[in-house]
Amino acid sequence: MCEFLCLCDGGDNRILEAELKLFQNWSIVMSRLSKKIMMFCVFLLGLFYVPHDAHAGGSFCEEPFSGLVPDGKYDFSPVLFPGGWEKFASDWPRIFASGTPVKKNEKGEEEVMQFAQRSGRVIVVPPHHIITPFHVVDLLSYAVRRPTPFGIIEVEEKADGIRNESYWLQLAAGAPRIQLKKIIGFADIDTALFETADITVALTAFLPLGKSTELCLGHTLLVLGSPALLGTHIRAGIASAFHLIPQELAEHKRFAPLKFNVFISISIPIDIGDSGSPVVALRDGAPEIIGFASNALRISNLMHNLNMVVPVNEIIKNILQASGIDLQKLSEDYFHTKD
Repeated sequence: MCEFLCLCDGGDNRILEAELKLFQNWSIVMSRLSKKIMMFCVFLLGLFYVPHDAHAGGSFCEEPFSGLVPDGKYDFSPVLFPGGWEKFASDWPRIFASGTPVKKNEKGEEEVMQFAQRSGRVIVVPPHHIITPFHVVDLLSYAVRRPTPFGIIEVEEKADGIRNESYWLQLAAGAPRIQLKKIIGFADIDTALFETADITVALTAFLPLGKSTELCLGHTLLVLGSPALLGTHIRAGIASAFHLIPQELAEHKRFAPLKFNVFISISIPIDIGDSGSPVVALRDGAPEIIGFASNALRISNLMHNLNMVVPVNEIIKNILQASGIDLQKLSEDYFHTKD
């Protein structure tokens, strides 16, 4: 009798196990199906929805979206882009900065720090100008290793000067160095401008400068990045926020020297190695550079992972006011002639 009951119990268990497995498989199928339906709904939302609550530009963001019809504005969907990102898939050119920081001690004597060399991505504005993040070429900032009860940590300090300061551009790995002249730097918007006499640099300019003031929340953006220096890694997302921080907070010493309130936040992860990478918007399917990725917030240990972009119009405005160089006009003239 006991043997019979044991057999019956075993049979019932097998039936229950089979039913449970069938239920689990059905749940997995339904879960995957629901995810695909949600993705399709998000895609439709990107095609036909226009956000109304905030924007970088004027009232044009509140106008009805024309859908898939070219309208001369930036796109909420990449469907008008014909493809061909492969021609932009390069981690070059790159800027290099090197030098030896020196710091004065209490006696006024100069102490020589460790030789420093840095590298980052650039945006070429033909025929002769290079834009890159300020923190990439800021040789005055150096790291000092200090012991603490929790282990060795690196503390950032500022040098008083730089010896043997040098900047150059390389168009590819192992390519000859192209010497650069530093024109001006803006620590507050994490931007530095360089110039070169080498006309071959202009050949690497693949996209025109756009107008970041015409962006609206939800516009499609792409980062032509290089996370962890693994090579170009193209990622897509949207414009998430403009003017994140009120002016009165942005001017607080805790946020110095960066003007965080002028940065754009995007939904695309910005990682170490992405600094200086072009951020692109699509105007009727045609790509334009609307800024570059900046890791300055991560470096300053403030507000990690807000995925910040330095908007191109802020770059153009500051450089024009300080040096008289109109990068927007240079870009328009070059690409108009090229077309």
